[in-house]
Amino acid sequence: MFMHVIFSLRPVFRRVALLAGCLAMASGPAFAACQAEGLKLDHAQLRTTPPNALVSAGYLYITNTTGQTQTLLSIAAPFAQRVVIHDMKHDAGVMKMYEIKGALAVPDGLTVALMPKGRHLMFMGLKRQLKEDDVFPVTFEFAPCGQITLPFYVTRLPRPADSHKKMHTKSHTQKGHKQKHKDYNHSH
Repeated sequence: MFMHVIFSLRPVFRRVALLAGCLAMASGPAFAACQAEGLKLDHAQLRTTPPNALVSAGYLYITNTTGQTQTLLSIAAPFAQRVVIHDMKHDAGVMKMYEIKGALAVPDGLTVALMPKGRHLMFMGLKRQLKEDDVFPVTFEFAPCGQITLPFYVTRLPRPADSHKKMHTKSHTQKGHKQKHKDYNHSH
């Protein structure tokens, strides 16, 4: 009986360990310096995948108040062979997705939203299925700020109206929440 309980809790322990690892990496000097300088990455989420899927989409907000442009040079995830930024555009009445080549500039004082039906992340060559409530670390390389590793939560694709609300409640604690919510730039 005891062993059955331990084995049934294995997925929970794995998620807790992954989250603890992400938080440990997030407490490193580069992350702390970038946070102190005003580079904020939040509402990070991955889309669930069916078994054997090779790609998934990722979403987040990048807010820059560092006093200078931050340039996103690369993105890495241990569960994917590569991560690229895609955008959407209409071409002859058809919505098409294309890869953004080169770096992505995040000007000072702005928030860049990487969200469904627009600019977003594509995780290519998945090494495993992404299941709801899994948590994975993703590392971003910014110049001049450096590396930031943060946890991405796997969720079903939210409806656009629910996207901000759902991830907002996941990424904030309730203590002091009203003040943080009031100060958060909701113009994205």
